[in-house]
Amino acid sequence: MLNEKAVQKESKKFEDKIKGIFKKYGLGVEVLDKDKDGRRPDFFVFKRDNKEKGFICECKFVASAGTLDNGKYHISLFDPKLGERNKGGFQSSSFGKIENKIREALSQYQALIEDKSSYKKFPFVIVLEMDFFANSFDFIPKKIYGLREISAVMKLERNIEQKEEIKKWPKEELKKVIERKLKKKIPPESIRFKVLQNSNPINPFKASEFLRNPIIL
Repeated sequence: MLNEKAVQKESKKFEDKIKGIFKKYGLGVEVLDKDKDGRRPDFFVFKRDNKEKGFICECKFVASAGTLDNGKYHISLFDPKLGERNKGGFQSSSFGKIENKIREALSQYQALIEDKSSYKKFPFVIVLEMDFFANSFDFIPKKIYGLREISAVMKLERNIEQKEEIKKWPKEELKKVIERKLKKKIPPESIRFKVLQNSNPINPFKASEFLRNPIIL
């Protein structure tokens, strides 16, 4: 079974991290889900000098890629029993889990719009964080399941400049670096948003207006 307490802690940590990054970018962040009895997206993010330029944001943490053995084990690093399973290898697909999380986020956005129609003109963006086994971000369809109210889905991409630089190295050089026989200069650590923009949204999301050096798909 999933360690629900650990999942909740990681989910809150992720939400706080995204909020902190937006603020670091100089954006205003208004918390929307203050009412715990209601279902609302997490934030309204906006330009500090122009609140008419902004977007609605919901953070979703996908903790599991599914279950095994009739639900006995979760395919997740958050299931401490998975490592004790002694039945050979397994295959997993988190497509359904990610789609469910995206549709759940959309229902929160729709509830917000029903109560406060003034938010309807703003793009709706979902930020995903996924367990190791549940990471199928690159397989989300370009039209985002035909859900036109969703303007974009994005995730954090770490150290992409470093990865791109290392790909250029010949195998012989890479081997020497790993063995500490050779030193090579690499770009500093970085965090950037990887943004899948809906190809047919109601409200387009112009990622470069709000984010620093986003990777736009």
